[in-house]
Amino acid sequence: MKAEGPRRRLIGFELIDRSVARHGYRILRDGAEIGRVTSGTYGPSVDRYIGIGYVPAALSALGTEIEVEVRGRPQKARVVKTPFYPPKVKK
Repeated sequence: MKAEGPRRRLIGFELIDRSVARHGYRILRDGAEIGRVTSGTYGPSVDRYIGIGYVPAALSALGTEIEVEVRGRPQKARVVKTPFYPPKVKK
């Protein structure tokens, strides 16, 4: 594993369509399942629908277009940088 690197990565994503991703929902790419949502919600501090989940390392780059299957329908999403909020600056 050390020589090859990780096969999958934990990514942050934001849903483009107005939907809430929940634990266990399928993450899709071109209609094929590539991973599962581990956590998702509406983020009031960032005013977006956000989540995290595991996908193959090759599909973990920022900006990668994915879909999350919410109640049987694919919803558009994209991989984004985490944390979802700007960190507080210590004074």
